[in-house]
Amino acid sequence: AGEEETVDNLLFEDPYVEEVEEEHMVAAEEEEEDDDDGGGEWEDDDNGNHNDKNQDADYELIQSWNPFSSDLPDSVKLEIDPAAYKMHHGLTAEWPSLSFDFIRDQMGEHRTRFPHSLITALGSQADEPHNNQLTVMKLSDLARMEKAETEDDILGEAYDHQKKGNEDSDDDDDESDEEVDLDPIVEHYSIPHYGGVNRVRCLPQQPHIVATWSDQGQVNLFNTEPILQRFDASAGNHHNRPSQSAPGDIPTKPFFSYSQHSTEGYSLDWSNTQQGQLLTGDCDGNIHVWKPNDSGAAGYTVTPSYQPNDKITGSHAMRSIEDLQWSPTESTVFASAECGGYIRVFDIRAPHRSMLNIK
Repeated sequence: AGEEETVDNLLFEDPYVEEVEEEHMVAAEEEEEDDDDGGGEWEDDDNGNHNDKNQDADYELIQSWNPFSSDLPDSVKLEIDPAAYKMHHGLTAEWPSLSFDFIRDQMGEHRTRFPHSLITALGSQADEPHNNQLTVMKLSDLARMEKAETEDDILGEAYDHQKKGNEDSDDDDDESDEEVDLDPIVEHYSIPHYGGVNRVRCLPQQPHIVATWSDQGQVNLFNTEPILQRFDASAGNHHNRPSQSAPGDIPTKPFFSYSQHSTEGYSLDWSNTQQGQLLTGDCDGNIHVWKPNDSGAAGYTVTPSYQPNDKITGSHAMRSIEDLQWSPTESTVFASAECGGYIRVFDIRAPHRSMLNIK
């Protein structure tokens, strides 16, 4: 028995009331069933991720690894995720390598189209000093990885995004590349190198000039131009280097060597502003400055310019020069990173002292 309807108080019946109430009842019953089954329980982890507390025990959680914030138990093995790369290739060398550097080619910069190619110089760490070598390697026909399934592929035609008129340049490049299954090509030549190679650096203005730091306490300079000529000839680009009609002999030794450091070192840097100017630093804390001869001969004048940091004291103090970097804009300024937590700034116009010491 409801309220009596009058002219001044008309009553209206909602035809959907019962249906809506029924839906609420069904939804409430489903929620109760989920609670009984343990479903629908979620929690936030320490990283703010929203996780299901009752996920299947067999479910494998895939996470990215950050060496600065992630602990890696001994039982866990890192695996590559192909979806993270547009291109990935691997090869195994005869000996381990501690250092390498890219040799700039003549194909231009900012290349985005596949397949890619590169030239690199790398030094070995062999079991015996006489087994080491400096290897110049060219990798070509480096194709991109096969495309993984997209959202559209997974969800089907019913899930169709509207295509925008302006797409990212990377996507345009990817779509314009032909899907060709290429086998990578590896070409390499090796030059004997006495002693393990601690560091390799190529002269920016003349990339065929390669400097190496040997663990025997010697710095070597190699001319790899004949090897680069062979790479050009194999690719049909021999006209890129018109200086010689035919490749010269591959060198068997450095064209310049320097052994006046007191011990081996790891720091080595060419100047980007002054062609041929080189820095070398050893594990005793000495820094030597190299300048090419004015006569044009294939030689250098090397000056022991800076001694170990006198602020590092103690019988067991480590004074090693770990890294050297020329200023990108000032031709006379460079910085050193040293054991003991020091960074020093120098100006070669003021030898035998640093301009600034930072710890």
